Amino acid sequence: MSQLVTITHDIEMLGSPFKLKKDRVYSAEPATNQPDWESKRLVFVNSILLSLDDDCIASIEEVPEPDEFTLAYLECAIWSSHDWSLCGDDDPDAPSNPVPMYENYSVSDIADDSLAQMIADCISFQRIYGIPGYDDPRYSDDEKAGHDFWLTRNGHGAGFWGRSELSKEDQDKYTSAAKSFGECDLCVGDDGKVHTS
Repeated sequence: MSQLVTITHDIEMLGSPFKLKKDRVYSAEPATNQPDWESKRLVFVNSILLSLDDDCIASIEEVPEPDEFTLAYLECAIWSSHDWSLCGDDDPDAPSNPVPMYENYSVSDIADDSLAQMIADCISFQRIYGIPGYDDPRYSDDEKAGHDFWLTRNGHGAGFWGRSELSKEDQDKYTSAAKSFGECDLCVGDDGKVHTS
């Protein structure tokens, strides 16, 4: 079962792309492939092996239910992604183009470990940067910002940068913030669940 952790200081594995920033929340996945992982409380945090007892762990919390921001983020992720798993070179009846993921999948189909990391990213974004005020009566600020976070971090043709209801300063601030998280793609795994990649 995933947990969320924060750390006391930035951590970078030399010679690898894996980093942890002290201002972010991360999903901690049980390191079940390691000997004595339960007694040593070993977890993988962004592919870095740690113990929940290490001094670098600042806090540990259970993965909460998605809030309004996070639910909008998750729904946008499914809506804007495509399912390539049905495309097959060897099957003449398989579609040659991917189908929109929302045709066959919903938020409830996201794998637990991927869901935990997506929730952690949303918590981090909100804690660090807050939510812009859109002044749009059709949607709540949280809902619109969650949607824009997914679109902007993945370089879609819409997002914080294109919202006329935001000041130029807020457009730039939140676009930069979303981009700092890097891109995140969804794919369908062999288990039939939706995973981040």
